[in-house]
Amino acid sequence: WHLLSMAANNSGTLPVPLQFVQKLIQLQPQNAQPHATLGTAHRLNGDLDNALASYNIALEKDPAFAEAIAGKAEVLESLGKTEEAESVLSNAPKSNSVLLALAKVRVARKLNKPEQALQTIDSIMNQPLAEYHKSNLQMNKGRVLEEMERYDEAWECWEEGNKLHAGKFPLAEHCKLIDNIIQTPLLESGLSSSSQPIFIVGMFRSGTTLLEQILGAHPNIDAAGEVNQILRFVNESPYPTCISDPNTKWPQLYLDRLDSDSKYCTDKLPMNYLHIGLIHTLFPNAKIIHTTRNSLDTCVSCYSNSFSANHAYTSNLEDLAGVYEQYQKIMQHWNDKLPNRIYEVPYEKLVRNLEETINGVLRHIGVEFDPACLEFYNFRRIAITPSADQVRRPIYSSSVGRHKHFESHLDELTSLQ
Repeated sequence: WHLLSMAANNSGTLPVPLQFVQKLIQLQPQNAQPHATLGTAHRLNGDLDNALASYNIALEKDPAFAEAIAGKAEVLESLGKTEEAESVLSNAPKSNSVLLALAKVRVARKLNKPEQALQTIDSIMNQPLAEYHKSNLQMNKGRVLEEMERYDEAWECWEEGNKLHAGKFPLAEHCKLIDNIIQTPLLESGLSSSSQPIFIVGMFRSGTTLLEQILGAHPNIDAAGEVNQILRFVNESPYPTCISDPNTKWPQLYLDRLDSDSKYCTDKLPMNYLHIGLIHTLFPNAKIIHTTRNSLDTCVSCYSNSFSANHAYTSNLEDLAGVYEQYQKIMQHWNDKLPNRIYEVPYEKLVRNLEETINGVLRHIGVEFDPACLEFYNFRRIAITPSADQVRRPIYSSSVGRHKHFESHLDELTSLQ
């Protein structure tokens, strides 16, 4: 049952479905594990209040339960209560839990205690660990070293971490998929007149989470997270059929999945850039917003973060370059076939001139500017993605040009310059 609920947490999209874990709680209400797992599901969905409540229930069942202690600390840190999070971790029983160690690292980084973070990682690395945990620790160590401006050491950690969890990515198959999509003619008419969905697409680490958080702070816009419904349609009816003969029920199924009463609702599944043609067929009046970023900054950011097995290309620079080139190819195709359909938001412009950029986005959507968008970091629902740290604090531009610290390691990416 624990593996079943963990599978829900690792489904690859947000929000995470809760029904599996809630069923486990009904079966074993006195067991701390399912309550902690529900807390993690809520946390991944950005529902921090319910996450904290679930972790507290788990700790009532078992005050020494490491997963619940770590989760509670991470929620407190996300809420800006970093000192309280540190206290929770300091009072925790001695444990070899990797989750607890990672929570300590995260809080130490936030409190600007990098040496303490490194000490925590090195101490737990001496224990016998699964390769997944070793990889995660190495990736975190790299980020600490980067913050200490020890860039070559940071890169070595990311290389080691990526080797430990690298899977084989089918790049040739991916290229064939892109060609298949490009060769599929688009239908002339759309299936739904709804303008509620706002699709935010782009490469991972290009600013999709940040843009969604900013837009979600607007009173007329809901933020639905990463909705996998379009991908489900494609899996149900692969290309070219999904575009040449789409199911007429799909638009309503999608809107039911959004389940939003707001005038607009964002879906920020980045890989939907593959399916812009299908999105246009289903919702010709929906807004499609494409976040862009410097190619090398994007790739370095992908390489230095852990992603699911579905995105194994992020752990190999050659595969990463190949996928990026295919992304550029298909976006050029959509812009050629659907001129003026896709609104582009450069990450660099967003972080350097927030108000002007967001004003333009909101005008494109058709809503008035609201100052809440400039204080997006106060928005309570915070999606837990590798970009979560950026959306919990005011805008900053220090990640612009990040790749320059690692230029000696980027030979495989030279084709992207």
